[in-house]
Amino acid sequence: MIRFSSPISGLLLTFFFFFHVIGKREVVDYGRMRGHSTALVAIGYFLLSYGFLALTGGSLYRASGGNSANLGQVVTNTTTAGSAGGLVALFLRYILTKKLSLLSTINGSLAGFVSICASADVTSPWLGLIIGGYYFFCFILFCQKSKE
Repeated sequence: MIRFSSPISGLLLTFFFFFHVIGKREVVDYGRMRGHSTALVAIGYFLLSYGFLALTGGSLYRASGGNSANLGQVVTNTTTAGSAGGLVALFLRYILTKKLSLLSTINGSLAGFVSICASADVTSPWLGLIIGGYYFFCFILFCQKSKE
């Protein structure tokens, strides 16, 4: 039931946010935000990526017996979706700005991790690549639409 209700509720909340909140909010200028430490962001990303592997792998409830073969599939799909999101972010950033950015690559990889969480044990690795890359495109389109 969770595998069905989570994506549906996320989609409904996205539509609600997109159609009801955007355009009705007040734009506030807080001035220029100070820069962040890229090294600390990268360390946080690596910790969070291991957390995603533990989250998706731990969703099988046990790593022995009949689910041990499925654990490898879950970790592989999570890793491929995250890497696909990161690569799509890297190439898209380079195509648009002619610059490489570690921060956009980290955002793309995290979007790929989030996209595969609910279906990591039922998809194949090539589908994990497609899901991770496609979800980052959706993420970018939503962010661009929310800036308007």
